[in-house]
Parts: sequence; structure tokens; C-alpha cells
Amino acid sequence: MINTNLPAKNKELPTKRKQKESESTSPAIQSKRRLIEEYLSFRFQFRYNVLNGRIEYCGKVKANFEALEDYSLNSIVRQIDNETGIPTSPEKLKVILKSDFTPRYNPLHAYFQSLPAPASTYTPTIKALAQTVQTEDNELFCLSLTKWLVASIANALNADGCQNQTCLVLTGSQGAFKTTWLNLLCPPALLRYLFCGKINLESKDTLILLGEKFIVNLDDQLRSLNKRDGETVKTLITQGNITIRRPYDALSSELPRIASFLGSVNGNDFLTDPTGSRRFLPFEAFSIDIQAAQQLDINQVWAEAYQLFREGYTYWFTAEETADLFSNNEAFQVHTLEYELLLEYYEPVAESNVTTSYLTTSAIQTFLKAATRQEIRSKQLGEALTKLKFHRKSKKVNGKPLYVWAVRERMLMERNEQTCQE
Repeated sequence: MINTNLPAKNKELPTKRKQKESESTSPAIQSKRRLIEEYLSFRFQFRYNVLNGRIEYCGKVKANFEALEDYSLNSIVRQIDNETGIPTSPEKLKVILKSDFTPRYNPLHAYFQSLPAPASTYTPTIKALAQTVQTEDNELFCLSLTKWLVASIANALNADGCQNQTCLVLTGSQGAFKTTWLNLLCPPALLRYLFCGKINLESKDTLILLGEKFIVNLDDQLRSLNKRDGETVKTLITQGNITIRRPYDALSSELPRIASFLGSVNGNDFLTDPTGSRRFLPFEAFSIDIQAAQQLDINQVWAEAYQLFREGYTYWFTAEETADLFSNNEAFQVHTLEYELLLEYYEPVAESNVTTSYLTTSAIQTFLKAATRQEIRSKQLGEALTKLKFHRKSKKVNGKPLYVWAVRERMLMERNEQTCQE
């Protein structure tokens, strides 16, 4: 049963609350708020940028929107007071502007919707852009670039999770225009939403980038990031929507994942985890015709990609294409100590070979540790055995089934000859 015998003090609270509510909705206050809103609508245009959570404004005549900073906000407060005689404050003005008084605006949606559809007889600009970079496999590079572009659009326009789970990477010599070429992929209208630099995996600002930037270009940082914390890098590339409080917000909010990753590496070896290499689309750039790339209209490139997106283009990789990627990524792997020693001391052989020995992973580990006085990690050894295509089978040892590897030990002379050849 509800207790109605409340103290008189508590019974007065609703009355006081109603009094305050009536004061806040009194005709005088409503009229004051309405006059301020009418003044703002007459003098300015406002929009709420949903990507960065900022209010943007411009004059009625000058249509170049810019972020509303404290200086501008205080100036508007002063204008209202001087021109209308209505006293207000920056805090009260923020309440009005951060409400449905201000229309929401998504710059990525606006950009892609503004792109003209390619003509029926247009020259494929994505292919032309891909041809400005010479790689080992130009056809695979063109396919990967196309899928990355379309997946980036899906990522930007779809508010549900991460649609682009790959990072396009250019490797090669220093000063070869890799970073310049990658930055060209961001259209001029969206340069505010390009991040090019180094990130801190432990900072929440890095997570905010996922919801505020269209393109994140990891400039010559992938090797050090993968070496230090490759698992976190993979998680970052595939991270879905994030819930976080921006520095200037009072409350946490869920940010759709919109960022797509690019990267450049001086040299080739930067992939440390074979199982996660499918997240990367690495290509060694033998040469880059940067002038030809700069002469192309990048808006036409994105218009073509947007058309493919609307037509339902498959921007993810099929099983067959993924196999081609794994084969391509071999050249960019950092080989572990276990891989190198296994290659030096053993050779994969067929079961019918008379020189075949059947050894467990732990037996191989013990041998290599004794032979080299190096610490051999079992997980990396197992991965190396699989990667080098050693045959694994179940065999009974002392009546118990054990998984063993078919191997042939290389003799000392063979190892010496191999060293001389290298």
C-alpha cells in the first residue's frame, strides 16, 4: 500500500516544482527565447555536425560554414544584447543551439549524395588511378583498391558496425611518394576528415578518430605497431561502433564507426601474425607516377566507387580472393626465429620417404633449443610448421595416439651449403 502520510515538507515539493515549471514556460520567458531564436535565424545559418559533435555556422549571405568557437559564440551573445537589448549568456545560447533548433548535418552523406552519376561512356577512373602505381601484381592491386574504396563508402554510410575491415598499404623505398599518393585518396571537400600521422593505441583519442575521421593514414608506423601489439592493431581496424565521451561533452554517446585505414611502410617486412594478415592489403610500389595521379579528378574516382556501391558491388573478399591475398602477403611477413631455424634444420618430406622421421612439436622444440641455445616458443613453432607445409598426422607411440610431423633432418653439410648460397 502506498504511504500517504508524508511529512509536510515533502508534500510541498511538487508545488514548488510546478511553480518553477510555470516560471520557465511563462509567456515572458517563452517570448525571450523565441526572439533570440528569431534573431539567430535571421542573421545566421547553423548546423550540427554529427561526426564531430560541433555546431557550425555562417552568415546568411556568406555560406562558408565554420566551427562555432568560444570567441564567435561570445561575439554573438554580445550582438544579441547590443541589437535587441535581450540579455543572454553563452550557456543559454548553447542550450538553444544544441537542440532541434539546429538541423543535423552529416558531411560524408552530403558529399556522396552530391556526386554526379558517371556517364554511360565514362573512362574508368579507379583503374586509371591504380595504373599510376606499379606493383608486382597490378591486377590484384586494382581489385584491392576498388574493394577498399567501395568498402570505405559502406563504412561511411552504414551506421551499423565496421564495413571496411582492411587496411590498404603501400611499401617500398623512402621518398617514393607513398604517403602523398595515399593522401590523394581523400577528396578536397573532406580533408577535415583525413588523419595522417601516428596514433597511440592506449589513448581514447584514437578511438574517437574511428567515429570522426573518414580516412586514417598510418604514416610509416605499421611496422612498429605490429611488432609491439599486432592484436590491438587488428582490433582497431575491425572495431565496430564505439561508446565514448568526447572531451567537451557532458554525456557519453555511441559513435558509428566511419574511419577506413591506409598505411605506408619503408621496406617490406611488417606483418608479424600470419593469421591476421588478411586485414592488410600490402603492395610494394616499384614506382609511383604522382603527377599523373594528381591530374586525375578524385571526385570522379569516388563517384565511380559510389555507383558500384549503389549497384551492390561485393566489396568484401571471396574465399578465392582471400587465398590470393594470403599468397601476396607472404612477401611482407616478418619471419620468426622458429620459422628461420626450422627452415635451416628440417625439411618437409612425404611419408613414403625412407629418410622420414616422425616427431612431435615438443621433440622438435627440444632439439632446436639444444642445437641453437635459443628460446623456442611452441605456438610460433607450430605456426611455422604449418606455414612451411610440413605434413602432420596422428600416429601411435607406445600404444597412444600422438600428432607428429613428417620431417627430414638436414645434415651439417647441407646446412653449410645453404648458408654459402645465401
